[in-house]
Amino acid sequence: MGFFSWECAKTRLPILNEYTAIGNYAFANRVVVLFKDGGIAKGNYDGYGRVRSELGVIELVEMNEKDWRMVIERFYEGEPWSAFKVNHNDPGQGHFYDEDDLHEIFELVMIDA
Repeated sequence: MGFFSWECAKTRLPILNEYTAIGNYAFANRVVVLFKDGGIAKGNYDGYGRVRSELGVIELVEMNEKDWRMVIERFYEGEPWSAFKVNHNDPGQGHFYDEDDLHEIFELVMIDA
């Protein structure tokens, strides 16, 4: 299985896997997963449909995508699951970006950092 990922449910920025999210872009790997039942977990996205969280490994690909939302932690402000729509697939699969791509995508975010 190759890399794949989603866009942040709040910002539509790509959620980067742990191999791509380095240096200035490391924040784009740290996520909050919100569950329809009210549960919340924080962790790192691995690039293969899993989040390594304080609750253990969360296998998002084994869950119905309508039951969870994923937000880049930097942008999460305590909103409930219902505040977000289903995560969109990331065309770059959370991995296939070069430094110039990442700079362009995250330029405004980096200015606010």
